[in-house]
Amino acid sequence: MIAPDRHLPLLVANLLIAYLPHALQLPTWVTSWFFFFSGFLLLASLYGWNMPGKGVRYLLIGAGFLGIYLNYGHIIDSEASVGLLAVMTILKPFEIVSERDRIMTLFMTYFLVISGILNASSLVMSLYLVLCVLLTTTVLVHIQQPHGKLVRHVRLASIIVLQALPLTCLLFFLFPRFQGSLWGLNRAPVSQSGFSDTLAPGDISNLVINTEKAFRVEFKGELPQPEQLYFRGLVFLRFDGQNWHYGTYLGARQRQLKGSNPIEYSVVLEPHHQRWLFALDLPETAPDESVIREDQTLYIRHRVHTRKRYSLRSLMTYHTGALYYWENVNLQIPQGSNPEAYNLGRLWKGQANSIDELIKLAQDFFIGHDFRYTLNPPLLGHDAIDDFLFRSRQGFCEHYASAFAFLMRVAEVPARVVVGYLGGEYNPYGQYLNVRQSDAHAWVELWTEERGWFRVDPTSFIAPERIRMGLLNAPAETGTDSLLSNENLGAFALALRKISLGWDAINTVWYNWVIDYTDFQQQQFLNLLGLKTIPKLDLALVLILALLVTTGLGLLLLRIQPKPLRNGDKVRILYDQFCQKLARQGLIRHQAQGPADYARLVCQKRPDLATTVNEISGLYIKLRYQEQGDDRDIHRLTTLIKRLYRKQ
Repeated sequence: MIAPDRHLPLLVANLLIAYLPHALQLPTWVTSWFFFFSGFLLLASLYGWNMPGKGVRYLLIGAGFLGIYLNYGHIIDSEASVGLLAVMTILKPFEIVSERDRIMTLFMTYFLVISGILNASSLVMSLYLVLCVLLTTTVLVHIQQPHGKLVRHVRLASIIVLQALPLTCLLFFLFPRFQGSLWGLNRAPVSQSGFSDTLAPGDISNLVINTEKAFRVEFKGELPQPEQLYFRGLVFLRFDGQNWHYGTYLGARQRQLKGSNPIEYSVVLEPHHQRWLFALDLPETAPDESVIREDQTLYIRHRVHTRKRYSLRSLMTYHTGALYYWENVNLQIPQGSNPEAYNLGRLWKGQANSIDELIKLAQDFFIGHDFRYTLNPPLLGHDAIDDFLFRSRQGFCEHYASAFAFLMRVAEVPARVVVGYLGGEYNPYGQYLNVRQSDAHAWVELWTEERGWFRVDPTSFIAPERIRMGLLNAPAETGTDSLLSNENLGAFALALRKISLGWDAINTVWYNWVIDYTDFQQQQFLNLLGLKTIPKLDLALVLILALLVTTGLGLLLLRIQPKPLRNGDKVRILYDQFCQKLARQGLIRHQAQGPADYARLVCQKRPDLATTVNEISGLYIKLRYQEQGDDRDIHRLTTLIKRLYRKQ
């Protein structure tokens, strides 16, 4: 049986701190395993329990391997490997019997921290993991010098970490990226967009109160006006009387979009685990691995499971051209569906002489019948559009878009519902637009031969401030966002908002230059340094050679520099200083005189120094001749000699 190591509490505490970033990423049983055995080790150290024998340790190792295999089905991908590392790392302290075992435990802690760095995406988490490196290095120094002061250990560990930073930064920014960024294993925070391939009253209500970030937009040039910030996501073509359905059968756009007023921008999209991307109405170009479909939406080959950056160009003024043959679906109405709304639409068809007059009739109807914009509308029945138009008259963008598109189809105008995002919050510190889930919106597109497909937002008939100011800033009828509106925030809250924007800008810089430091960005950086003509392979070889030369020089300097003083040498130097100081006072030590005899001589001539001199001599004999004592005795000897100087 093995007794608990005296450094065990410190090692286990360090392991717990290093594991915390993994606690929510790894399976629950792995975290439970880690904390259970951490608690056992701490209790064993506290009460002096013996560690489990070799057979029990082998059994635990086998159980850990089996658990990882059953959980993942393999042990080769990044998450499974980190899980296995965590399971094995907490078992290592069970067999600590020597200095080597302590060092191995700390090295495994370093690997645990490194695996956290590979998964870190935020600046706060990255700084936390750097502090974990500093803490682990401090523990390493303490184990090597157990009797030194904590401040000294922290200082030495900080120096070691700071000395490593220049080379780390050099390799990070200059070493060629052949397979994407160094942080390629990170799993960005998951956030669901909430969109699905069907649209029914209530689907978007879960999003409009969600302030999580959907994507970030950086424009090349001036920011478009708020009423132009419609980010297209999905188009719903078929209506079954209750729900609108997404056109999943569409192919790639065949004809070039005609228009003017182009605008270029880039998007950093949060993971939504679907195959659609968002673009400012209307996209002219498509990012890599994606296509523009016939309904002018972007479709990507693989689902978006991590943050994705892509660049686009959109036309703010456009004409989509003639209808495709399949677009007659935008005129279809289920037979017998919503009869009251159907009769109203037929009435408008007879009254209007143009599409503009038809839109004006709809606008007058919504305004004249006291419709309200609210985030908490009442539930609707089977004929939801009838219930909304003639009874509840309360709803948000989804209700208005669905009812308006239905009325236009009844009036024999091709109409479809588009969902995406509207507006966003401009960050003046980072000069980009943050679009949040609360900016989710639905609007309508109509088609005429003169204008092609064009946007009409029926929500603007009732709540124009929603279009102009955004959901969080617009006053709501029901007060559901009263706590969120800037109008209701005090000066302190507004100051916090500015701090939040500043921190978001800092995180954006961190993401752009560290987390998302790709091959393209590295090439831009190399161009600034004038290294654009150096092939990647040559640059990699030069950096590797420089690293080897630097390492070799470091090892050479370690060999040729003077060896550090041993404790015995330090003690002899201190005692010589003691004797020299007394000699200046006429208390000369003869060459054959031992420390005990010399102490008696000094005490006879200077009784006032007797106590200090005797203690100094006793410590010197203990450290020099008996080869006992430790760093604390050396420190005490130094203090007494300094005190003796002050007495003379």
